[in-house]
Amino acid sequence: MPGLTFNKKERLKSNRLINRVFREGFVVNVYPLRIVCLETKTAPFPASVAVSVPKKYLKKATDRNRVKRRIKEAYRLLKPEFYHRLKNAGKHLYLVIVYQSQKIEGFDAIQKQIKKGLNKITQC
Repeated sequence: MPGLTFNKKERLKSNRLINRVFREGFVVNVYPLRIVCLETKTAPFPASVAVSVPKKYLKKATDRNRVKRRIKEAYRLLKPEFYHRLKNAGKHLYLVIVYQSQKIEGFDAIQKQIKKGLNKITQC
């Protein structure tokens, strides 16, 4: 099915841009996630995304990687609808999704919260 990918080109990797998102962006809290968002004039994609799971909350790298995979997969599945809304609104965004829980949440809970957060972002 086209559009259900999450390429490297769609990921936010530049430290300079990530720092700018944290400095100038607005925050949407949907526990256990914190989504920091910055609107931009031009971008190659409607949204560029970075995912972070701090060592402060999950000490083991395997746990952090598991949560990152769940977040990326949930975003990938919700992306076509999110892109459609952004294109209708004429917006381009940089997003940083930060996990903020010491408990490892299941995929369904993460997907539900990402959907809620993306809905809040598109309503702004």
